[in-house]
Order: sequence, then structure tokens, then C-alpha cells
Amino acid sequence: MIDLMFSGQLHVYYRARLLDLDLAPGPETIENVLVRPDEIPWADLAFRTVQRTLEFWVADHERGEYPVHHDELPPPPPEPAVQPPAP
Repeated sequence: MIDLMFSGQLHVYYRARLLDLDLAPGPETIENVLVRPDEIPWADLAFRTVQRTLEFWVADHERGEYPVHHDELPPPPPEPAVQPPAP
């Protein structure tokens, strides 16, 4: 579970076993692929909650233990202000 208190959200992720390799994501998914832990494209992950969940999973996988995790992410840093073009 990952709390996003700043937005009033709680994200819950589950570990499961695939029954087959027929991946069928919904229309909101641009790309999905199965990779080994050392191939995770960290810089390309769209959501901080997914990155944090995968960080937990990789550490758990290395230990061979999969406890329940609870974490809270702070608000993302503010985006830099856009400066108007000089006249």
C-alpha cells in the first residue's frame, strides 16, 4: 500500500502468478512488457507508486521474502514556472 496523502489516494498493488503470457492491458496502457529485475526501465516508469512498488519487489525477490509493505510518498516537486518570452 502506498499512501498519497496529498491527493487523498491509497494505491494497493498485489503480487500474483501469471497463468499465461497473454498480456491484455486496458486502453490506458501505452506499453507493457515482461522483463527481468535487472532490465526494469526505471527512468521510463510513468508513476512514482509503480517505481516504489517495484523497488519493494526487487528487494523482496532478492531476500526471497514477500511481506506486506506500507509507504507514503510526498507530493511531487512543483513544476518550474514557465517564463514568458522576452519582447
